[in-house]
Amino acid sequence: MKIRKFLKTSAISLLTFSFIFLYAPIAQAQEDFKLSILHTNDTHAHLESFTPYGEVNQGGIARRMTMIRTIEGIEGLSKLIDSYIENGYISKGIGNSLTNKLNNILKQLNKGKIEKANNFLNALYNRVLDQYGVEINPDAGDVLIFAINYIKDVQFEYEDMPLLVLDAGDVFQGTLYFNYFSGLADGEFMNDIGYDAMVVGNHEFDAGQEVLADFIDYVDFPLLSANLDFSGTDILDEKVDPYEIFKFKGEKIGVFGLTTEDLAILSDIGEGIIVNEIIPTADEIVSILEGKGINKIIALTHCGYEVDLMLADSVSGIDLIIGGHSHTKVDPYPTFVISPAGEPVVVVQAEDWGRYLGKLDLVFDYEGVVDIDKIEGELIFLDGSIPEDPVTIAKLNGYAEELEEWKNTIVGQTDVFLDGEEGHVRTMETNLGNLICDAILERVESDGVKIAFQNGGVIRASINPGNVSIGDIISVLPFGNMIVDCDVTGQVIWDALENGVSRVEYIDGRFLQVGGLRYKFDSSKPAGSRIVSVEIGNIHDGFTLIDLTATYRIALNDFNFGGGDAFDFTSATNVTETGLLLSDALIDYFGLHSPVSAVVEGRIINTAVDIGVGPR
Repeated sequence: MKIRKFLKTSAISLLTFSFIFLYAPIAQAQEDFKLSILHTNDTHAHLESFTPYGEVNQGGIARRMTMIRTIEGIEGLSKLIDSYIENGYISKGIGNSLTNKLNNILKQLNKGKIEKANNFLNALYNRVLDQYGVEINPDAGDVLIFAINYIKDVQFEYEDMPLLVLDAGDVFQGTLYFNYFSGLADGEFMNDIGYDAMVVGNHEFDAGQEVLADFIDYVDFPLLSANLDFSGTDILDEKVDPYEIFKFKGEKIGVFGLTTEDLAILSDIGEGIIVNEIIPTADEIVSILEGKGINKIIALTHCGYEVDLMLADSVSGIDLIIGGHSHTKVDPYPTFVISPAGEPVVVVQAEDWGRYLGKLDLVFDYEGVVDIDKIEGELIFLDGSIPEDPVTIAKLNGYAEELEEWKNTIVGQTDVFLDGEEGHVRTMETNLGNLICDAILERVESDGVKIAFQNGGVIRASINPGNVSIGDIISVLPFGNMIVDCDVTGQVIWDALENGVSRVEYIDGRFLQVGGLRYKFDSSKPAGSRIVSVEIGNIHDGFTLIDLTATYRIALNDFNFGGGDAFDFTSATNVTETGLLLSDALIDYFGLHSPVSAVVEGRIINTAVDIGVGPR
């Protein structure tokens, strides 16, 4: 709960609070209310910046810190300067000089003298340039110069606007930082930034209820979910709130959380948790908040973009839906939907992995309705144009050092780029998908397995040509899934493949990479009738048409075997829970076959789009 999270240092603090009370517009009847919101979703422990194949370096918690402090304006500048003085990036003498200039800026703002405030801001800028590389560390100087230039561009436009920083879930899982630190590294940086709330995502359960409970206890902000009932588990009962109420300038904003109804399918959530339906829950929570006199309501959801649109279309009283789960880059940003009451609902999402920071500036009329003509919004791409906060980098390096020795162990080599890009492994055959399935088949060959499945949603990264380390393997397969062997009929295999392609247009994680068979599907046909043909075998021994009544021994991960992604293997027999990790099977494969040179060989063909196959 903050108004631009204004300064806590004594001299600046007095001026700031004076500025708030004297000059900030007080929310009264018939007056507009302005609110600024920053949001992230599905960051999946991507604390370091990263470079997707063929793209620029992007993301990273240090760039996110810089951008958020910059948007905070004069308050953010003061936080940066205090941090740099404390950590030795700015000398105390120069730091005090910069703080004095901030004081002068605030004095002029108190007097309503914007031009003079700009003059002092220019003086601050010149002082930073003057001491750049002398008594100001260049990395710190880069951040300050970036922030000052941004503030100069917006002309103090947002200095008194209330700010909320929100996350739409799935902070957990996806890099070694989660595997090793169980979310607490992410939690520390989110505390440093000053997040206000987060919704519980499905991956928050990946390491068990205890790990989620530890994260909740560690962070300084509430975790929300109104449709999850935790009363049956002592571990999480009363740790997750349905909603949070924020108060600014006499106005109240209600923020409530919603978690995907597919939670029990997508994650092993443990005992004692009930997942309730989203629409009835939203109706109930909106009624509760409106009963408290709140007419500005935000749904913070981890349900997916299509569900968010349905929610906006079905429930009145919600002004803004900040979503996650589907990793959607909303374009155009934001999206507008008309509620059943005929009022606009703003719907946003910021793709994934922290590569974007969503920024919305909203104006509510006196009845709490968003004025869509006055909305300003953008997805800020956190690329190399945004300097990394050096204090955050130093802290991140401390975490990284603990991982380095283990992470850098080389297990093999690859001569080719191994394609694990999300949009590929969830829609088509890839050479990495083939490699993983071949590794599974080799690892459990002694159990008589001839067919392997691997859902694309479990594959989380690509591997560049060259040496391959344990860290690379864990980045590709971060979830700790184990291999399960079982006997199933050909019909079960056919049905599994149908389920795998049933949502291919949504780039859904259930799409199956395969080994020991090949299949064709037609994405233009209705879901449930897309599989065209299935053949058992491989390119070395040849293929035969599947017999729907015959029995085949298959291997798959424990997530899918247990019903994850809506697969149904309940009729399986002779089940062997091997206890073997997918990641260990891949490590072993590299150890035996390096350098690998996996290719796309025609195991999966979409007849609606493919005109041929070959290495991709």
